[in-house]
Amino acid sequence: MRRWRGLRRFLHPPKRDAASYDKTIESGTVFLSGPRSGCTNSIIPSGGLLNVPYYYDGCTCSYPLPIAMALVALPQSNEQWSSWGPSEIAPGKLQRLGINFGAPGDRMTREGTLWLDYPSVGGPSPTVNIETTESTQYRYQHSVWMQGSESHPWVTASMAEGLERCVIKDLKPGNYVVRLYFAEPESTRETQRVQTIKLQGQTVADDFEVIDETGSIMQGTVKKFANIQVQSNLTLKLSSTDGVTIISGIEILRQDP
Repeated sequence: MRRWRGLRRFLHPPKRDAASYDKTIESGTVFLSGPRSGCTNSIIPSGGLLNVPYYYDGCTCSYPLPIAMALVALPQSNEQWSSWGPSEIAPGKLQRLGINFGAPGDRMTREGTLWLDYPSVGGPSPTVNIETTESTQYRYQHSVWMQGSESHPWVTASMAEGLERCVIKDLKPGNYVVRLYFAEPESTRETQRVQTIKLQGQTVADDFEVIDETGSIMQGTVKKFANIQVQSNLTLKLSSTDGVTIISGIEILRQDP
């Protein structure tokens, strides 16, 4: 009986979905659910393509999509979400991070920032100690709707509405560069959404208009602030003179001493 079970396992090996992983930036695993590669090793990476030939003709396994395909890497401007996996970050060690409000998953940029979805909905993510306003509402739109901008469109496409206070805790002490990402999603607003931004209790931007001078909606913009002193926590406060506050993402980077 043991020999027969072993033979069955050999003839019908466990099914595995194909997956991609970008080792150059430790990008996290992205699964290709549904198609299978066949009982032999028939997924072939070559020349920038991931080739999945039709090598399982006659196979009796009940996979739904017996197809052949080839995948090519997309530019960073496209949505490429992954689940980074659970991990613990020791207090006082965190010094680079992106918080993507309302996003559907995590991702790493080639500049080296790991962006985490907040709240976490796309699968397990590293644990980061963050405190936000309880009444905040989160929303997501696909980045295809974003207009040309200087920011990552997959960051500014999602957003937090009504966020008045956000505290990122347990950072490594030092001076930080803080980038704040914004985009106005409403096409029916009659007045500008004007916000006041405070970092560490100090006003860094007063009367900031989310919509640029052209009046374009879904137009990402980034506000950059350098030399923000952090002992352990970074505190962001937002207030708006018209409607609720809005923000898409926070990126922090500890400056070299």
